Amino acid sequence: WLWDTSAIESKGVLENAVGLMAQKILYFPSYLQLILKKMACLGSQCEKTTLRLLRGDLMNNGEDTKDDFCDLDIAVDEGIIKNCGSKYAFAHDQIQHAAYFLIPQRE
Repeated sequence: WLWDTSAIESKGVLENAVGLMAQKILYFPSYLQLILKKMACLGSQCEKTTLRLLRGDLMNNGEDTKDDFCDLDIAVDEGIIKNCGSKYAFAHDQIQHAAYFLIPQRE
């Protein structure tokens, strides 16, 4: 096999992948989109204790959600993030970039 690197790069596969992942994230409920955006700002993975704080800011409506991460199951089921024991991690660095890309510049 001979690779034509310039032809491959000209296709913009990485940019397209980020765009596709961003579109997928946009189908999630708005609170989940916001959690993923905040998580993307923190890096490729996030401890559950930190996510609990992020969720508390977003879901401070009187519900006890301290040990309930079932709302993140949507993103896990869709392959966006992985549950890695005491933390959640983006399934791929391009998915993290996609979530970060969705943050408006003014924020």
